[in-house]
Amino acid sequence: MINKLNHNKSQLTLGIAACLLSTLLVSCGGSAGSSNKTTPPARDNITVTCPNGSNQTTTTQAAAEAACPAPALTAVIPAHGSSNLSPASFTDIAVTTDSILNAASLTTANITLGQQGIPCCAPVAGTVSAVGSKGFKFTPSTTLTYGSTYHFVANVKDSLGKTLTLNSSFTTVALACVSPQIAYGGACVTPVTVTCPNGTFQTAATMDLANAQCPAPVLINGNSGVGLPINPVNWGGVLVETDSFLDPAGVLAGMSLNGVSVPGAVVMQAGGKGFVFTPTFQLEYSKTYQFTAVAKDVLGKSLTVNGTYTTIAPPPTCTFPDMLNSNNVCMSPPAPTGYTWNSVLRAWVADVGTLVVGANVLPNTCVLVGDTCWNDSIANGTIKLVNSGVVMTGVNTRPILFAYFQIGNNGTASAGNYNTRYIYGDAQALSPFNQQILDGSSANLTIEVKGTNVGIKSNIPPFGCYEFVWKSTFFGMNTSTCPL
Repeated sequence: MINKLNHNKSQLTLGIAACLLSTLLVSCGGSAGSSNKTTPPARDNITVTCPNGSNQTTTTQAAAEAACPAPALTAVIPAHGSSNLSPASFTDIAVTTDSILNAASLTTANITLGQQGIPCCAPVAGTVSAVGSKGFKFTPSTTLTYGSTYHFVANVKDSLGKTLTLNSSFTTVALACVSPQIAYGGACVTPVTVTCPNGTFQTAATMDLANAQCPAPVLINGNSGVGLPINPVNWGGVLVETDSFLDPAGVLAGMSLNGVSVPGAVVMQAGGKGFVFTPTFQLEYSKTYQFTAVAKDVLGKSLTVNGTYTTIAPPPTCTFPDMLNSNNVCMSPPAPTGYTWNSVLRAWVADVGTLVVGANVLPNTCVLVGDTCWNDSIANGTIKLVNSGVVMTGVNTRPILFAYFQIGNNGTASAGNYNTRYIYGDAQALSPFNQQILDGSSANLTIEVKGTNVGIKSNIPPFGCYEFVWKSTFFGMNTSTCPL
């Protein structure tokens, strides 16, 4: 009996196991030979809140943000097209939008206020500040101008980087001034009248504005000598005259020859409206020189002067005792009767034991051979020998009676001009001498100074011979111990 029960229990256990296996196979979705596939669940959409508060829903955040609208203007105060605004009560320009703004975009580089033009190229100074999260204001640093149109330009971004561009304009009220006052800088001012460097008058709101209206200096005489042949011997330099008072510190002038600068000096004219440029050294013959100058008036306004100057051909070479007169003509000065030329000294000489004689004094202005006063004196006999009462003694101590000297070709005077005075007197005490110059023809003369006395000494060997000297209109000579 017990064995039968055990047998039945085993049968029941096997049946339950088979049932469980059958159930498992069915729940896994198949029977013998079927596929084991599943379907994934659907993804959720993404919703973002835009800077203006609206929502955008799509499958990705980037797509949702891209769908957000750009910021829009809600209000601008003063409104676009406003007029008759009072600069005295004007405080700022206020802007509100519908979106949260990126504070980093609220700068004076992106927000400007200016007159006459969009975008304004000379903006009014000011500051930018945020107003809440959706607005901003621009506050000018200076008072606006009366009777002007202003243009306001803004390019700002919202928190997603989308741009709002704003162009707005408004006009301030005109300032009513009572004549003679005029409106300037937000106030009524009395005009200022100035006298310009050229003597004309200009009137404006301020002295600076009036001075700015003054004209630049104008050349009134051209460049003296431009286009004309000039004689380097007696040329006085370039004279530049203008219609305006010049600033001496603002005058720059110079000459050049084939690009090489020619040294010189500028001397202002007494009236203050012109100047003379004089080369330091005598110009060369048969050359063309360029001249350039920039002259500023006392207000700093400039005048530029350019010109060319061509020198004449060199003069003829004279044969002793002839010499050039002021017209570049060779001629011989008159010699006293009974005396001969000394070709070395170009002077009349006499032996020891001869009475020292000279001539009466000529006018100071009678300095050139060929001058009318010189020729008249010779013709009329007004040049007379004067007995000094002194007889030459020693060895050639005072042998000279008459002489002339040449001051040309040395860079300090006009070549060919001869100071042709009669020389007389005793100058043996006038030594030592200094200050050497070179004569252009013989290159052997020294100009010498002692106190108020000035003289010329020949350096022909032996050194120290023939010392000429003059004081005012008095001339003398000392030859030391040098033989003739």
